[in-house]
Amino acid sequence: MCWFYVKIAWTVIINLITRRHRSPAESVFFELMPVVEAKAYFRLVDRESAEELLKGREDGACLVRPFKEKDDTIKYVLSVYAEQKFFHLHIRQTVDGAFVIGLEKVIEKEFPSPIHCVDYYRQHNLRCINSSGNVVVNLRPISE
Repeated sequence: MCWFYVKIAWTVIINLITRRHRSPAESVFFELMPVVEAKAYFRLVDRESAEELLKGREDGACLVRPFKEKDDTIKYVLSVYAEQKFFHLHIRQTVDGAFVIGLEKVIEKEFPSPIHCVDYYRQHNLRCINSSGNVVVNLRPISE
C-alpha cells in the first residue's frame, strides 16, 4: 500500500515539473487532501478584519481567507503581517489543479493544496511585496 503512495507522489512531482495533466489516480490523491478550511489559521474574514487579527503579532504571522471576488483561478488570499506592514497574496489554482502564491510568473513553486503552500513557507523564505515595500519572512500561521 505504501508503494502506491510513493508512486503517486513521484508521478505528481514529475507532472509538476513537466506540467502534464494528472491521471485519474493522481486526481483521487489530490481530492483526498485535507481542506484548508479545516485549519485553525483559515478565517472567514475580509481584508480589514484579517489585518485586525494580525496586527501587532510577530513577523510572518498569517492567515488564509477566501477570495471574495468572482475569479476562476484565485481561490484564497494569504494575509501576512511583517515589519508593521500587511501583505495580501493571492493563492491561485492552476489549470492542472496545483496551487501557487502570488501573481503568475514564468517559474512558479506549485503545491497540491493551500495547506502545503503554508507548510512549505514555514520552513522556507517567502518574499512579500506590496506598494509600501517588500520583506522576506517565514510564515507563522495564527491559531487563536
